Amino acid sequence: MNKKTQEFLDRNLILTKDSSFKGNCFAKLYELDVNKIQYVNESNNDKSINLNTQSNSTKNIEFIYQKDKNIFIEGWAFINNLSSSNSQIELLLISDNNTFKVSTNKVNRDDINAYFKSNNLNESGFSKLINLSQIPKGSYKIGVKILNGNTIDISITDKIINI
Repeated sequence: MNKKTQEFLDRNLILTKDSSFKGNCFAKLYELDVNKIQYVNESNNDKSINLNTQSNSTKNIEFIYQKDKNIFIEGWAFINNLSSSNSQIELLLISDNNTFKVSTNKVNRDDINAYFKSNNLNESGFSKLINLSQIPKGSYKIGVKILNGNTIDISITDKIINI
């Protein structure tokens, strides 16, 4: 198992069974760690969320996994021409009636540095496991809000989840 995979498992799951066998073979069973889930906060009519904002960022939601009342979202985002080291990334779940803000966990992404030929984007990765039980049923667009010093960038992706 590579280091990135192990970090993902440790960050989002708990080891429930570890079976060692003869030789170098082993099996591990992981399950969602509900104790690591943070509830989202409703932010109806949040004046800081201007959905018409022109985006000055580069981003990608690479992975969405939804099962039962949980969803895991992983990707990367940065404000163009700024280091990602001071960035805070939030996900926005936006429906016609509600907007929910969700803080994310930082994920080290050296591959983003390599791809964009930069040396200051390695902290642009994010991930979040969200318990959806507090969110009303409906269709939600996924937005990304990046805060970096006094700069805020908000954009809506083409990703949609249905609860």
